[in-house]
This record gives sequence, C-alpha cells and structure tokens, in this order.
Amino acid sequence: MVVSPSPKRPGEPFFTVLAVVALAVVLAGFAPSFYLRTSDRPPLSSMFLWHGISLTAWYVLAIVQGALVSVRFSAAKLRLHQRLGIAALLIAIAVIYTGIVVAFDFYRGGTTNTILTPEGLLVANLMNLVSFSVCFVCGVLLRKQPEMHKRFLSLAGIVMIGPAAFRLVVTMGLAPPMSLAIQFGLIAAMLVYDRRRLKRFSKVTWIGAGLIVLMIAVTLAVG
Repeated sequence: MVVSPSPKRPGEPFFTVLAVVALAVVLAGFAPSFYLRTSDRPPLSSMFLWHGISLTAWYVLAIVQGALVSVRFSAAKLRLHQRLGIAALLIAIAVIYTGIVVAFDFYRGGTTNTILTPEGLLVANLMNLVSFSVCFVCGVLLRKQPEMHKRFLSLAGIVMIGPAAFRLVVTMGLAPPMSLAIQFGLIAAMLVYDRRRLKRFSKVTWIGAGLIVLMIAVTLAVG
C-alpha cells in the first residue's frame, strides 16, 4: 500500500480484487450494527464510530492503492500510490488505537456472545489487531519487495475481517465457525494465485495462514 512495483512491472489486479472482497465482507457483516443501524437501537460510542470509519477508510484506500498500480499503470499513478501510503499509515494507526479502546469497552460491558467468554472475546479482538499490525508493518518495511509487500498488506485486510465474517455468518443463520471458511478461503485463493503466478507458494501467504491459526488457538485457549 505504501510503495508498489517499479514502472517496468505493472501491478496485479488480483490483490485489488482481494481488497474488494474483504470490504464486501466488512460491509455485510457490520451492516446491522453499524452501517444500517436503526434509530431504535442504543447509539454507538464516539470511539466505536471512529473505529468503524477508520476501518472502512483503510479498506477503501487498499482498493484505491491496488487499482492505481494495476489499472492502466503509469509512473504518475505510482507516485500517487506512494504519497497515499502516508495516509494509509495514519489510518492504520487510527484503526489500531480505536480498536484497542473498543475491545476493552466490549470487555467491560460484558458480551452476549455465546461462543466466547468476555475474556475470550477480548483476546480475539486484540489478536486481530496484533496480526493486522504485524502484517501492515511488514508490508511497509518490505515495500521495495513487491511480492512480499502486496501479500502482507492483503493479509492485513484478511486477518481483520474475522469479526465481520463472524457477524455475517450468524446473520445468515450459519454456524459461527463457518466464518473461518471466509478467511481461509481468501488464503486458499492467495495460494492458488501464488502457484499460478510464481510457480510456487509464497512464504508470506503461509505466514498469513499461520497467523490465523495462531489467533484461533490462543482465543480458544482463553475461552
């Protein structure tokens, strides 16, 4: 998201599509509680609102950034892509800060979640933020290595859709664990793309799969 391939190597639309899918999951999952929240429900706290706004902005910017280097690629678009990287960094910081505050607000207020205890939900939310931070920072630090840069930033979006995926499958009347199928489905799509594009599996994609497994293991261990 901060820097992309050199002008001699156009970007890859696949990663823009991933960002679109991730945003679609977020919009659908949080529609009842955030985007289409009805007036008869209690108002959201200002921090929750800012978290929702910053998270939405991050996914929208991910789509814009991907499109800049994959649709009619040019050196001018690359420069804009790089400049927007600063905005991406600021938005990511807002996502992390507001996410931590909201996670603890949920914990203090209790939870109606029948799958996890309040402690388990807190750990799940914090693990999402930690995984997002790790992937985003790695993507920024490796911005001069396109293969890793694009995959780490895509993974940042994938690891963060857990809560939205959970709400989406519950709204659809499906078993809550089905939400994992969404995240692992996107990881599987990355592995298939790796095999076709690189003729091998990128280690970054495996790292993403490992992060999701780690999040699940730690969350279940806590409850």
